Amino acid sequence: MPGLEEGCYQELVNNLTMCVGVGDDGQKYVTQWGSPNRRGLNIGPRSALFFVKQ
Repeated sequence: MPGLEEGCYQELVNNLTMCVGVGDDGQKYVTQWGSPNRRGLNIGPRSALFFVKQ
């Protein structure tokens, strides 16, 4: 996730939340993907996800 800033992003088409944070090692990680009710997402080939920072 080198191009993403820390914080949460909302996916526009599938209404999915993704949050990015920095670990103890200084690397960026996805800390949240989805919601408590919906953890995953099935997308087909040649699909695109569009995230907007909240």
